Amino acid sequence: MSPRKLLIVALGLGILAAPLAPHGQPPAKIPRIGYLVLAPLAEKPSPERAAFLEGLRELGYVEGKTVAIEYRSAGWNAELLPDLAEELVRLKVDVIVTSLMAPELGSKRLELLKEAVPRISRVAVLWHPRGAGRLEWQQTEAAARRLGVALQSYEVRNADDLARTLEGMSRQRPDAVIMFFDPLTSGYRVIISDFALKNRLPTICGAREFAAAGGLMSYGPNIPELFRRAAVYVDKILKGSRPGELPIEQPTKFELIVNLKTAKALGLTIPPSVLIRADQVVQ
Repeated sequence: MSPRKLLIVALGLGILAAPLAPHGQPPAKIPRIGYLVLAPLAEKPSPERAAFLEGLRELGYVEGKTVAIEYRSAGWNAELLPDLAEELVRLKVDVIVTSLMAPELGSKRLELLKEAVPRISRVAVLWHPRGAGRLEWQQTEAAARRLGVALQSYEVRNADDLARTLEGMSRQRPDAVIMFFDPLTSGYRVIISDFALKNRLPTICGAREFAAAGGLMSYGPNIPELFRRAAVYVDKILKGSRPGELPIEQPTKFELIVNLKTAKALGLTIPPSVLIRADQVVQ
């Protein structure tokens, strides 16, 4: 494996192969994995982290015994991610696991929102302009042209941006809101869903937690399953596979969540064509 850092996109997750130790240096007693996320790390593992650890256990790895994991969290501050990644590299971990997005779903979310609420013509888009956000914006723009919908772009990088965004949306009065599948904007899901309900705005996001928090709908991949599959890639890399030669896998299972309680509060009737495809309906 090349001593350069290599990035692969697998299952919607990013896996970095960290530089190998210099030739002749004794290997570590057990492999070390860097685990880098934007969301805060709680004492109780999130569903994603629990799925990753379970995936490792199924492959024979036990945290603290046969594998060590260095956890790092940016605490919703995306600007800290590069420094945290460099810190993990300096620690000479063997692999770094971090979340990425699924930009190709941007068009599908707008299509679902338009099908659920046919009257919408102006849609506000909350998104982070870094990473996969640009690609998702392009996908959403293409769908908007096809559906005859005008988009209002609101870039959200931090809490101050969010406050200005909500103020701007109050003035612009869009018909609905799309929130990209981004850990940063997802972290504000309760604030955004409360704002949307107060202003009677139908919303859709990529994280299922958003619909549970009061958003109208969510559509995206099964994130815990992606983290479980990431364990398979980590295992292959630790056993000597070259990251650049591993096949790229795309998510195969997507979940549509519809919150009928929110729909009722907004005075909406969700068409049967949408409800029949829902994986979960929140009553």
